[in-house]
Amino acid sequence: MTSSVSNGSNRLELLLFHVGGKRRFAINVLKIKEVIPCPALHQLPSSNPKILGVAKMRDETLPIIDLAKAISSTQRVLADEQIQQGSVITTEVNRSHQGLWISGVDKIVLCDWKDILPPAKGSGIGSYTTGVTLIDDELVQLLDIEKVLAEVLDLKSSQTEELNVDQTKLEAVFGKLIMIVDDSSMAMKQTISGLDCSIFLPVMVRLP
Repeated sequence: MTSSVSNGSNRLELLLFHVGGKRRFAINVLKIKEVIPCPALHQLPSSNPKILGVAKMRDETLPIIDLAKAISSTQRVLADEQIQQGSVITTEVNRSHQGLWISGVDKIVLCDWKDILPPAKGSGIGSYTTGVTLIDDELVQLLDIEKVLAEVLDLKSSQTEELNVDQTKLEAVFGKLIMIVDDSSMAMKQTISGLDCSIFLPVMVRLP
């Protein structure tokens, strides 16, 4: 399964999937390179317990993250057979490639931006959610993949280097009003840090 782009300017495509339970989660397909059956994994000594192992894919070595562990406090241990029956979502963040292990893929749905709502405060949904929407009368959580990867792979320490902007380009926009748009709070913070914005006014815009 590979990602595609919706032609509707106010619509987005979401990949629905499971991470081990009945609850469904979603990721914007624009953040996904592909979804594949779980490849053979190789264990790394002293690695983060949220990383199942590494996989060799197209001449690259990708860390494979257990998404359920990354977004919750579960201490479950997956049997090798369970891991092989799952799937891997490959994605690219901060110029590096990673894999997210999930227990099962559901489907891709087309959704209107106006139907994506912020999670209610105190709802217990968690800080890894960028929004929620109703699909088939079920509340589905959209995950902040950038935040998951930043925490598990410790990308925070390198975000300044990764987002370093050429000085001449900074001078060209100095003093100008810049609008930064992203559905990930972590990506927003990284962009703001890279631009070295001294004043930031958060504004939520709802598309028609």
